[in-house]
Amino acid sequence: MKKKPSRQYRWQQKQIALNRCARCGAERTHYAILCDACHIADRIRQQERSGSRPWQKGKRGRPPIVPLPEKKAALL
Repeated sequence: MKKKPSRQYRWQQKQIALNRCARCGAERTHYAILCDACHIADRIRQQERSGSRPWQKGKRGRPPIVPLPEKKAALL
C-alpha cells in the first residue's frame, strides 16, 4: 500500500514548481531547489563538518556559482 506524501514534502514540491526555495520559500535564482542564502548556508555548514576550506582563485577546483560572503569566508 502506497503511503501518502507528507505535508512538508508536498509543500516543498509546490515551492519548487513555483520557482521558490524548498526550505524557506524565497525566490530562487541560480540553484535548482534552494535560494542563494540557503545554499550558501549549506555550503558553509558542510565545509565546517568536513574541515575543508572555501574555494580560492588560483587553487584547485571550479569556482562556485555564487561566491561565499567575505565575512563567512574569513571565518573558515
